[in-house]
Amino acid sequence: MLALEKLVISGSKRSKITIEGAIPVLINLLLQNGSEGQKTSAVRLLGSFVSNDAAIGVILVREGAIPPLLGLLQTGYEEQKTLAVQTLCGLTSTDEACSEIARGGSVSMLIELLRGGTEDQKKYAGRALERIVASDENCSEVAREGTISHIAELVKTGTESLKTFGLRTLVKLVRIATNREEIARKGGCLELAQLLRSGTDEHKTLAVTILEELTVGDEFSSEIARDGSASLVALLRDGSEEQRLQAGRVLEKLAGDSACRAQVTRDGAIPVFNTLAKTGTEEEKALAVSTLNKLVLQGTDIPPEEAIPPLITLLDPGTDENIQANAIRELSRYADNDEHLSEMVRLGAVAVVVMLLLRAKSVEQTTNAVRMLGRLAIDDTQSKQITQQGSIPYLVALLKTGTGDQKCWAAFTLRKVTACEANRDEIVREGAIPPLVALLRGLNEELNTSVVRALGNLTTTDAHRAELSREGAIPPLVELLRKGSDELKKHTLRALGNLATDDAYRAQMAQEKAIPALISLLRTGGEAHKPNAARTPELWKYRLFIDCKVLDENNQLLQS
Repeated sequence: MLALEKLVISGSKRSKITIEGAIPVLINLLLQNGSEGQKTSAVRLLGSFVSNDAAIGVILVREGAIPPLLGLLQTGYEEQKTLAVQTLCGLTSTDEACSEIARGGSVSMLIELLRGGTEDQKKYAGRALERIVASDENCSEVAREGTISHIAELVKTGTESLKTFGLRTLVKLVRIATNREEIARKGGCLELAQLLRSGTDEHKTLAVTILEELTVGDEFSSEIARDGSASLVALLRDGSEEQRLQAGRVLEKLAGDSACRAQVTRDGAIPVFNTLAKTGTEEEKALAVSTLNKLVLQGTDIPPEEAIPPLITLLDPGTDENIQANAIRELSRYADNDEHLSEMVRLGAVAVVVMLLLRAKSVEQTTNAVRMLGRLAIDDTQSKQITQQGSIPYLVALLKTGTGDQKCWAAFTLRKVTACEANRDEIVREGAIPPLVALLRGLNEELNTSVVRALGNLTTTDAHRAELSREGAIPPLVELLRKGSDELKKHTLRALGNLATDDAYRAQMAQEKAIPALISLLRTGGEAHKPNAARTPELWKYRLFIDCKVLDENNQLLQS
């Protein structure tokens, strides 16, 4: 036997031995019928064949070397086991050997060596297993032989290196659809989630890869959300770029499931995705926007302080139009609350909404933007920003050619921004007065109120009053004083009062029969017409007499 081992060292003699058919004889005599010493020498000899010439490995497989080698893994002593697993490792460089070991149900033997063998045995068993599960066909065979539970046990209780091997193997196995149920059941989403937090960097990458494969269908989504969404959110926040993308894809899938969405939200995904939408790579931003769309726009019972920031993010000009439309509609739900409006302003909503208005391509986009814009004009600072960023020409155009809703909201926005004195010259220069005056003749009470209030804000300078007069504002204002609601009359009084400081406008107001309307208000007007509710009726009536007196220098009204 020793002489034969020496012959194997020579490549030419090794080939001659093979060609002359010595291998089957050796396998039969030495591995099945030999003594323990002969078996040891024989397996060492076969290992030498394989290590020195990979092509001979194919012959060994075909001649039936694998079964007796596997037998040594079970019954041999330590040296024999080491030599046998080393030889098997060499044989797994061929597809035939990998397939035979997988079909023979012997993977569990290799796993046992991984768990309890010597360092050399673990090394060779690990290499062999990685090669065996490299093909999908072998993965299916391995799963059919019930090996997944053994591999999952390595992930749960093994050393760091065994966990790594187990995870790598599960990554290959989980890509076969028929394996996923057992991996989810035996591998345990909870164990994978724990590795996302406490494992090595490679463990985290492998674990999130397995979880991503498990979300290909919906069967395991609830379990993953329950046991893993918090760990996925942590990886999304703190992981590498590739880990963030993988965790993000898993969370996006969970966010699309109504049964999982609330859990993902509770685990803090929204603010992390919102940050990613602003600062991530282009791929991360797209993923974040898609997930926020599902979590925020399709979710329920999200606190305003958590919903508002991502809604503003979703208004970014690069976002899909449908998402933008849904986001601004949802944002409008919070606009009736002053605190929420202040938060929107703090987060930069004004600039985003102005940009949305300027770039709007559809009627719906335009309507949504102009509706939101006026509500954001909560103070002079925001009103100035709206004006300075170029929105006034668009608002004026909407007064002329917009839909009914667009005209109402454009007038509302102009009413808000004209309250800031610094904006008024710009607004008049952009031609706002003519279309505002034209709208006074309509029958829409809400629209008329916004228009009158905007015009009232523009009656504070001589130049603007002159423009109002030239555009014919006085007749429709007087008409509203006669026929408008109490609220509308109150704002109309303010506008006419400012106009009445000039003789020419007083005469025009008198010509339009404003005095009878004022007298009627003097006699019947209620609390709604008082600029200050604390004033007594007597004082308010006196003020109204003074307003009338301005219109009639002869004070003839005092006699009526």
